[in-house]
Amino acid sequence: MQATTTTSAAPGLVVESDGPVCRLILNRPERRNALSRSLLSEMEAALARVAADPAVRVVVLAARGPVFCSGHDLGEMVGRPEAEYRDLFALCSRVMLGLRRLPQPVIARVQGVATAAGCQLVAACDLAVAVEGATFATPGVKIGLFCTTPMVPLVRAVPAKAALEMLLTGWPISARRALELGLVNRVVVPEGLDDAVREYVDAILASSPLTVRLGKAAFYEQLSLSEEEAYERAVGVMTDNAVRCDAQEGMRAFLEKRRPQWTGEQVVATGLPGCLPGRVESIKGAFLGEGNMPLKQERKNTLGELAELAFRRDLPGLLQERPGAWVAYHGDRRIGIAATDLELYKECARQGLPDDECLVFPIELEPPDEVDSPYPFD
Repeated sequence: MQATTTTSAAPGLVVESDGPVCRLILNRPERRNALSRSLLSEMEAALARVAADPAVRVVVLAARGPVFCSGHDLGEMVGRPEAEYRDLFALCSRVMLGLRRLPQPVIARVQGVATAAGCQLVAACDLAVAVEGATFATPGVKIGLFCTTPMVPLVRAVPAKAALEMLLTGWPISARRALELGLVNRVVVPEGLDDAVREYVDAILASSPLTVRLGKAAFYEQLSLSEEEAYERAVGVMTDNAVRCDAQEGMRAFLEKRRPQWTGEQVVATGLPGCLPGRVESIKGAFLGEGNMPLKQERKNTLGELAELAFRRDLPGLLQERPGAWVAYHGDRRIGIAATDLELYKECARQGLPDDECLVFPIELEPPDEVDSPYPFD
């Protein structure tokens, strides 16, 4: 996969764009791509930018050199005060959660060793392709520092006893063993790595971007629910998905035996069984820089409509989860839940979202008829 444009470069991270594909490349081969504080900070900022960019539809996490990632940079960790350790591990955890919460699917391209927080990176990605010679380990126990934060995504990717074997012994596992356990999706010869990654990229790009984003968010949300609660949540998401423009187009295309034409509009298909052409083009312009309305105002209107729809959709579950709290959205992506609206505005700012694109709602029994917003919905 050849990148056509380099959008940013930092000492530890290179970010490349190739149309709808974004590549995040760890670029510290001389340090075995260890996750320094500066590298983690750059990754956090890059993920925030990608999350807010509707043109990006899939992310590939790669690395330069023979090692994918050796974990934290121990050279920065000796003799530090407690507050620095807490800040470092919290920063790393935000990066890992950022991969999971990213609207776009993330594919790990693993060309070598992935240990400790490097193994954590692989486990936190949605898909992973590794070469035959790659190995994976959580060896912190051997140096007196248990891989507690790497354990979090690891135990959600592989069976418990297999995870504990890795954590308690520090023994590395082969790529083939990682495949058996579910830590990676495919194992290939080195010369086939990019082709295998490209197959996943092409498959994702062939589907509706809106549907992929809805599906990824729903997948991770239901993991923590009981089976009954998961079905309840899934019914709501699938119903919401069914009335979207792309779902209507996809079903019609299947019945008419033709290729679907995805528009990716994040709007409800109010004109069922199809979408209203004028509204579709208007929304399309908001995200692609076209249309009759000024781009900035139309984008705001669109995000506002999305946020209100998402809030009303989520309200039943929110009332059970955190009644009386506040919830924030950027479009139909939930930013978070907090005790006060101020905390959520700070979180939006931390993620690099403009104040006027971040909508905050009180979790009350009935959603307000008019939402306190810096811009109108209509």
